[in-house]
Amino acid sequence: MACASQLQVLTPQCFFAAADGVKVMILAGKNLPNVAGANGMPGPCSAYCSLLLLNKTEQAPDEGLSSRRPAGTPCKVFPSSASPTWNAQIEMRKAVEPGARLLITVWHSGGPGSASGDLKLGRIEIELPPQQNTPLW
Repeated sequence: MACASQLQVLTPQCFFAAADGVKVMILAGKNLPNVAGANGMPGPCSAYCSLLLLNKTEQAPDEGLSSRRPAGTPCKVFPSSASPTWNAQIEMRKAVEPGARLLITVWHSGGPGSASGDLKLGRIEIELPPQQNTPLW
């Protein structure tokens, strides 16, 4: 597991929050850690992000270090890269309440038939400002 100082996760460019949902533009990850491949040797990860909108009373899922079915809306897997470029717009349809947060988790895809599932590389929780229909950053 990489320590947080080694994991520069995301560069969200456009972010829209409205009463009926959230749109997030996931651009890229940087300096993601190497992971053990099928042959046991370290190599670049095959990373993807999962996004989960949590309202004030909802708890983040405790998924541990690996999961067969990570919670949230995933973006595409970017194979074998320490600095993936997703350029993915994710839209989540869910009522946004005051105090809502966006949980973004970066995973290494274990691939089909992986015995251990996907490996968590890191995550960040972003508190959403009051609802609006304009870019936040």
